[in-house]
Amino acid sequence: MLMLDWNHKLQADGVKVWAVGPGMCATNLGGLGPELAYKMGCEHPSRGGLIIRSVIEGERDEDVGKIVGRDGVIDW
Repeated sequence: MLMLDWNHKLQADGVKVWAVGPGMCATNLGGLGPELAYKMGCEHPSRGGLIIRSVIEGERDEDVGKIVGRDGVIDW
């Protein structure tokens, strides 16, 4: 909801707002540790970084105001 609010308020100023859902990444967040996270099917954190990079580099401009994920826009 915050992303939608910011998108609405900042659109007139030319500011683009997205939310990014990188999916399950093997990090230390959550206390599992990367090794166990990989065993559970999580992906390398760089996969999430690629999504963020695609937004920054303008590849996802058509998805402004939406949640961007690995496989496209995430319905919410």
